[in-house]
Amino acid sequence: MTDKMTTITELDVVIRDRVPADDEAIARLNDQAFGGRDESSLIDALRATNLGVIELVAVESAGIVGHILFSRLDLVIDERPV
Repeated sequence: MTDKMTTITELDVVIRDRVPADDEAIARLNDQAFGGRDESSLIDALRATNLGVIELVAVESAGIVGHILFSRLDLVIDERPV
């Protein structure tokens, strides 16, 4: 089984909190990944309404190569908050 698995021995990727200076690179990354501005616009809206809870970037020497934003979501079922 191990002969079919790839083992990563060294990663040159750093995961860190997003800072406002990252926003342009994050928008560019999402626009390229998803083929348009819909996701970037959603990210902007989540930030503007303070719904983002955790936001991280993955950084390599070439710059930002990954991004994730977890947002708050209020859920109501049968008129009761869940």
